[in-house]
Amino acid sequence: IAIMLCCISVFSQNAYITQDNGIAVIDTKTNTVITTIQTPYEGPDAVVVSPDGTRAFITYYNFTGNGDNIVSVINTSTNTIIKHIDFGPSTLLGVDGIDISPDGSKLYFAGIAQGGQKDTVFVVNAATGSILSKIIMPLNSSEGIAISPDGKKVDVAESNLIVVIDAVTNTVATTIDMGQSAFLYGIAVSPDGSKVYAADLAPYQNSIKVVSTVTNTIIASIDVSGRVTSQEPFGIAVSPDGSRVYASNMISDKVAVINAVNNTFIDTVPAGYHPYGLALNLDGSRLYVANFGVTGSVTVLNTTDNSIIATIPTGGTGPVAFGKFIGGPLVDTTSGSYQASGSNAPIIKDTFYNA
Repeated sequence: IAIMLCCISVFSQNAYITQDNGIAVIDTKTNTVITTIQTPYEGPDAVVVSPDGTRAFITYYNFTGNGDNIVSVINTSTNTIIKHIDFGPSTLLGVDGIDISPDGSKLYFAGIAQGGQKDTVFVVNAATGSILSKIIMPLNSSEGIAISPDGKKVDVAESNLIVVIDAVTNTVATTIDMGQSAFLYGIAVSPDGSKVYAADLAPYQNSIKVVSTVTNTIIASIDVSGRVTSQEPFGIAVSPDGSRVYASNMISDKVAVINAVNNTFIDTVPAGYHPYGLALNLDGSRLYVANFGVTGSVTVLNTTDNSIIATIPTGGTGPVAFGKFIGGPLVDTTSGSYQASGSNAPIIKDTFYNA
């Protein structure tokens, strides 16, 4: 009996790590930096990659007034900045959280206002860069932002609130109070949309708040630190199958692992110096953690046994990578060919535009 064997294609994507001197692009197959993209301004911060993998969107947060009204757009095939979305005269300290709708048509990003004014969530057409809506938030200090899998709701971590936006009407639908002493940072939604996870880094909190999207109430508060006065966690990510939640404990230089099925703490595992943003690869087998140190690095964890697979020097300082920073065209590392990672997101012309 003749048996024919053929090559099995192995696909990888890139990780876009924002840091002080630009964006380090890491090949997640080889775990090496393949290029560094220079940014026009200091302080590139939050990242989201479009669902089809063709574009990465970058925000800035540098307190200088330069770039605070800009979102840069990267062509992930060439790893070059092809345009900037300019959303008007800067009255912001910066833009922190960013996310994109599941169909890739709309960007949502949170602008942090100066002088204690109320923040604004901008809704932007991802294809044209035009502003579709400006949503005034109840408070100040909007941080993480996450869109539900069906694209109907947008959750914003703002001070001690989760602000729920109706993505159809672009209005605030409700606010969920996490308690007077809470201060939320990273936020994520479960793959089935039933739960929202928010990182509460306030002193004496140090927890992940779990909220039911059916009742809009807290169903669990999971201590992930044990350090009473430390201010952590920061970033947060959910595995593709929804079974695990990961949070970056910046002060203790560890990543917390949570069982998302029964909402219990599993363990903390070592990362680099001051872990910040974190994201999982396509199949959830690897967790990439950006370490906000003077000597920048990314720690790669095997999610099966939570062991460190690699520590990747980024060639810069202060990696942040706050958001869904892994994506881009699927690269067949066997043949070197490319294919899109989805078909829903719009094709964006390589031009400069103002919102």
